[in-house]
Amino acid sequence: MPRRPREKKHRGVFEREKGSGIWWVRFVDVDGKRKARCVGNFSDAVDFYEAEKVRIRRRVIAPIERVFAASSPLVFRVQLSARHREE
Repeated sequence: MPRRPREKKHRGVFEREKGSGIWWVRFVDVDGKRKARCVGNFSDAVDFYEAEKVRIRRRVIAPIERVFAASSPLVFRVQLSARHREE
């Protein structure tokens, strides 16, 4: 049985559970905070890491996209605070 080719080690890219096939990226953001993101397969993780490093070197702050369910307590709170500001 032929051996599966081993992925080359890449700085900042790791697999939390060995053999799971789900790769994570760890980096330090513009503000100096350590961050980790779940990306998916190895090649996507390497591409994401390199793109993040370029973005950080240019000191560009990426927009945070968060999706919440309409019934989420956070959405309800945001709506309440918006109503409070209008009054």
